[in-house]
Amino acid sequence: MRIEFWFSLLLGFFAVVINQHYYSDGLTLTKAATWMIQYFSFGNPFFVWFFFFIYLLFLWQFYVALVKLVSQYIYEKKKPTTDQLARLLGYVIKPFILLAPLVIVTGPFFTLLGNMSYQLRLHTIDSYLLQSDFWLWRVSPFLVLPQLISSDVGATILKDAYMSLALLMSATLGALYVAGKQFLFRQAVLAFLLSLALSFPLFYAFPCQDPSHYVLQNLRANPLPAQVAPWLNSYKPSPFAVGVINSIDKAETQTTQDNAVPISCLPSMHAVWTVFIIYFLARLTLWSLAFTLPWAVLVLTGGLYVAQHYAIDYVAALPVAALSVWGGSLLLLLEKKMLKKVWVPRKLKNLLQKVS
Repeated sequence: MRIEFWFSLLLGFFAVVINQHYYSDGLTLTKAATWMIQYFSFGNPFFVWFFFFIYLLFLWQFYVALVKLVSQYIYEKKKPTTDQLARLLGYVIKPFILLAPLVIVTGPFFTLLGNMSYQLRLHTIDSYLLQSDFWLWRVSPFLVLPQLISSDVGATILKDAYMSLALLMSATLGALYVAGKQFLFRQAVLAFLLSLALSFPLFYAFPCQDPSHYVLQNLRANPLPAQVAPWLNSYKPSPFAVGVINSIDKAETQTTQDNAVPISCLPSMHAVWTVFIIYFLARLTLWSLAFTLPWAVLVLTGGLYVAQHYAIDYVAALPVAALSVWGGSLLLLLEKKMLKKVWVPRKLKNLLQKVS
């Protein structure tokens, strides 16, 4: 098996052990999956189709092979051979194998995040993050942006950009795969796994809700810093913006778990994965920056606009993204060196080198 499989199995096992022994699996996998789909989709059912969409992207070899077989049958009256049908079936199965590490890790980790969110719901550090925003900008961006961008058109653009991350992630992986960039594709998968491995200890050490729950709703009736009051009194977003923020809050809140919400603000995974998209598409072609950089600005601004992040969350995301990308490359190089040192049959070694 490739190194990403071993790594995903290790991470998944680690998360399962914590869920079972430390949390007694307080949040079941089914509930966690449902909650996280709502969390990442913000209640929008379109994004439930994320994995289906990415799977279709990875079937391009199947489409090409199927067209050839059908054309051969129609125009040349040749029936498909057993080998051709077996190869066609292989093209259907291959995407499952390629995406398996992502599936292996996300279930246990999302369950873990749900359990952590409930455990740490009363011990967040939002007040410090809020003060850091005022220290950096003299105001918190989430309080100002809805007043600067009050039109429904502007709010729609920022909301849609923020919610487009799942599609761009899948499209990026699909582009790397279709372009035949096996090293970059595998590096991207490992970077995703490493970003979770690096971020979860930070989520636990620095738990935070988000500006919407902590400040706007003040879910736990916490005392807010004095400098927030004037800005909060003048905070008058458009009805459309209020509707978007409320829909996100509803999707994120675990009503059966004492209204716990994800404690995954710092670092911002939206920012981490946005960096991935910029980097890996740029490795394909530098022309992609003409699209990805403006899109990234809209995504990150959208996160502030809908009160999902403090500005410091984005700063904390940069080293996590850099370490994840670098670590993915390092693991692949380590795998290559190990294959040279460890004896394996020549045919198997040649096969592993082809797919690496």
